[in-house]
Amino acid sequence: TAALAAAPTAATPEASALASITQQFQARFAQSAQDPAAFNALLKQAFGEHFDAAKAEGIRQQSLAGDFSWMPKIKLADGSQMRDLSGTQAQGEALGCYVKSEDTVLINRELLARDPAQAEKILAEEMGHALDVRLNTSDAAGDEGDIFSKLVHGETISATDLAAMKADNDHGVIEINGKKEEVEYGWFKKLRKAI
Repeated sequence: TAALAAAPTAATPEASALASITQQFQARFAQSAQDPAAFNALLKQAFGEHFDAAKAEGIRQQSLAGDFSWMPKIKLADGSQMRDLSGTQAQGEALGCYVKSEDTVLINRELLARDPAQAEKILAEEMGHALDVRLNTSDAAGDEGDIFSKLVHGETISATDLAAMKADNDHGVIEINGKKEEVEYGWFKKLRKAI
């Protein structure tokens, strides 16, 4: 049975690395929030037509003021702690996941150690899942977190890729403290089960 580890203490290299990718995401998000029209277009592409624009504007304004208190908790976890129990995902290496019931993002600690740039992209993906929960009354179609991460990183998504991402299933179940919890994943795509 996996238990969520406490956030690493500020004195460790692991904590410094986690703080660094968090700050990178915050800077990237604040940059995306500079232009209200572009920000709303990004959210519409990631989360669909019906997201709560007033809540989104509140988050945009907070972020521009350097206030990221809207963000979920961020913790590190071993890949084995994020193993999918639902049977809908291939048994591979989960790079991160968003646990809605705990409002917590889990980032794979091994990924953070070996590839901080990829870890920051996964953090952005999981923040996309958290934003979807905050802005929509129901889960947006597909892997909205992956779409959000790519857009926040300045990538252009083709219509074909967007359609595939909107059809993707990124949901699974992990066990935390003896209780099964639904999550939305960030994966190495080559390890994903064909849907």
